[in-house]
Amino acid sequence: MRRRYGIPDHDQRPFNVAYATARLAQEDKRKIQDRLRNVSTLEQRSPVSHGLTGSGMMTHIPVEFRSA
Repeated sequence: MRRRYGIPDHDQRPFNVAYATARLAQEDKRKIQDRLRNVSTLEQRSPVSHGLTGSGMMTHIPVEFRSA
C-alpha cells in the first residue's frame, strides 16, 4: 500500500511522515519539469521572423505604406 502513495519500500518512518515527504518530492519534481517545459517553449524558433520568441521579443515590425 505504501508504494501506491510513492513511499519507497526501504522507508520505515510512520505512514503520515513518509507520505508527506513523498508528496513534497513529487511536487518539487513536477515544478522542475514545468520550469524546464516553459523554458524550452520560450526558446523555440518563430517561423515568421526566424528569431527567438519570448517575452519582450518583437516578431512583427509595423510598416507604413505611402502612395506615390
